[in-house]
Amino acid sequence: MSHHQTASVSYAALIHLFSILSFAYGIFIMSAGSGSFFFLFWIALALFAEGFLFCMRKDLFRHIPVWIRKACVCVFCLMLGLFLFLEVRIISDFHPAIHEQQDYLIVLGAQVYQDRVSTILKHRLDAAYDYLIENPETKAIVSGGQGYNEPYPEAKGMAAYLMDRGIAQDRIIKEDKADNTVQNIEYSFRLIDPENDRICIVTNQFHVHRALLLAKKAGAKHLCGIGAPSDPLYLLNNLVRESAALIKDWLIQRI
Repeated sequence: MSHHQTASVSYAALIHLFSILSFAYGIFIMSAGSGSFFFLFWIALALFAEGFLFCMRKDLFRHIPVWIRKACVCVFCLMLGLFLFLEVRIISDFHPAIHEQQDYLIVLGAQVYQDRVSTILKHRLDAAYDYLIENPETKAIVSGGQGYNEPYPEAKGMAAYLMDRGIAQDRIIKEDKADNTVQNIEYSFRLIDPENDRICIVTNQFHVHRALLLAKKAGAKHLCGIGAPSDPLYLLNNLVRESAALIKDWLIQRI
């Protein structure tokens, strides 16, 4: 077997391995019941990789004009560069500067179950709890409505969690209508004065960058963020999903 043939076989093996891992990760994300359909991205990516491998094995690309192939490579490189740029921006806000004694924390909601909050939401609430204990004058707005697969509004479960840990009820404001991050911020801002109040957004690390951009766009003048940890097994999925959300929000001029 020639050197070129050996390289082709190795290249094909890597693509096939990539598709297997991508498909398996998509199934894993789906089985975790995250409440999002983004697991389909990983399955679609696996199918695309297998389709590319099939075309390569059948030498179908030779029928495509060279200029089209070069254009596709350029588009791919541009998309990869944009993705890496966004990931750097997202990761740069994993540990934002936290200012002391904010007027309000806005804790962004996530999945709740009948008898508990989800792990990802627990991390957010624990981070908010730590801040509230250290800053007794700060109040918390817990924001989240009731999703189709949730037994009650997220804000209800979030408030109960904080009160069970000892946070006084009069320090907690419930916003129980929001269905997404944009509404979390918009509806919470209706309850306060975003131009004058000192506000801290509490969410998971991968989510801080976009949340802060949305809050600034909505009129917050004195703003910071708290990045709560998240499960490392889901981090890759969350990072890729946030990049897609940033592009979407930019296209429709939310940020």
